Amino acid sequence: MVARHLTEKGAVRSDHAAPGKGCECGIYAVHNVSSSWLERLSGRATITGAVRLSGTVRRHRDEGVRAAVAEIVALARPAQPLWAFSDYRAYTHFPLYQDHRRAQTSPVDAERLAERYGVPLVDLRHLTMVALEHGNLLWP
Repeated sequence: MVARHLTEKGAVRSDHAAPGKGCECGIYAVHNVSSSWLERLSGRATITGAVRLSGTVRRHRDEGVRAAVAEIVALARPAQPLWAFSDYRAYTHFPLYQDHRRAQTSPVDAERLAERYGVPLVDLRHLTMVALEHGNLLWP
């Protein structure tokens, strides 16, 4: 996945590359599943996974990072059914689209999703072990 800074209408902004300094653009990743970022970023359309990051990576205290490029290396089996939004804007931080309950959704099969990306689907308790097969932890 390559991060792109998008406007509210979905157009790519060209004034800076993601993750921009002083901006919220980029691919978000957390160091562990107890991160407070997950409260803000997670929801019905979120699946936990492990990624290998590259390009510019910006650290945000101890909560996580924003990166330019992320390669999915594993996905964790979700504890609850997974749903996909029909409109990408329904799952952004843009105020106009923050009511996720009104967005149309469809069920997602986690097994098929992992197969599509060519990565293993593992129990959450094994995710760190699988991730470490692909690289080291950045922080802490």
